Amino acid sequence: MKRNLFSLATLLFAAGAMFTACNNDMTEPTVVPDEAQAQPETRAYGDKTPIVVTYNECNDCNPLNIGAWSLGDKAFFDVGILFAANVHADADGDPCLFFNDNVTKVMADVNKYVRPLQAKGIKILLGVLGDHKGIGFSNLTPAQATMFAQILAYAVNTYGLDGVDFDDEYSKYGTNGFPNYNTTSFSNLINALRAELPGKLITVFDYVSDTGGVSYINSTALGNINYAWYPYFGANNFGSSFISGMPASKWSPQAINLNYAYNFITLPQIQNKSQDAKNGGYGAIMTYDLRPSSERSGTLNVLQRIATGAGFGTVTKTGSDYAKDWTPVGTETVTITKNDI
Repeated sequence: MKRNLFSLATLLFAAGAMFTACNNDMTEPTVVPDEAQAQPETRAYGDKTPIVVTYNECNDCNPLNIGAWSLGDKAFFDVGILFAANVHADADGDPCLFFNDNVTKVMADVNKYVRPLQAKGIKILLGVLGDHKGIGFSNLTPAQATMFAQILAYAVNTYGLDGVDFDDEYSKYGTNGFPNYNTTSFSNLINALRAELPGKLITVFDYVSDTGGVSYINSTALGNINYAWYPYFGANNFGSSFISGMPASKWSPQAINLNYAYNFITLPQIQNKSQDAKNGGYGAIMTYDLRPSSERSGTLNVLQRIATGAGFGTVTKTGSDYAKDWTPVGTETVTITKNDI
């Protein structure tokens, strides 16, 4: 994902965040050892409403920071999203799944970077994003939608993850010989993925980009989505979904950039909007770009404002600050194609 997408009000308080582009070198998939795949299903944490979600920028940050914050004896975050894998095209023009060198490092060592989070009850999802290739979630044929759903399910099951988060950005539909977006592809993909992963989470970053793709998600696909998030980051932002019929129980009306220094004006706004989310029966509060607390002052203040507004209690820092402890190598990437499944 994610570029920070700001409304006018948000621009008064926040600056945009840029994302590192994935390189295009490709290797064979890394497979998790059998003992990792055989671990039991993670316990369901959802004992608070709204749940709290965070995106981890794998290009920059160690995912273990997701588990460093607690409410009493439980994790503060309910869902962590590893951001991001990409949709690419194989030699036949069919969709495939690409891990850049940073995502590859994380996925190659899920026992270190993912299992400890799942042991705390945190659901860990694979974020998937377009990558300027001309192919994306919204221009697949029905057969390709089924194919890509099978590839995504293969990745989730191979690496022992808890689901998939979709972010329909940066695909550049209608370029490189690929068709423009259509009104059915994204729904077909979601529905096919639900058939492949009946017990896993499927979530959506609710941004229409230049495609309108999210706004075309139909009622069947909406029923197969667990949650979706407001895409415009800001302390005082509180918005509606572009997906027709989105119930409050599946929606995060907030989008909070954690890699930003909030102040005496914006911190109370976060608390007030989190209270509105709680009182309105909304299902989630989404945050983005959690980093070690030493990199940006006030992380605890922001999380506590969310917790206070939503009536969760006291947030504590119970873990260490985890630095990025791997060195990416551009040639160490992974591509999963239809031939691998």
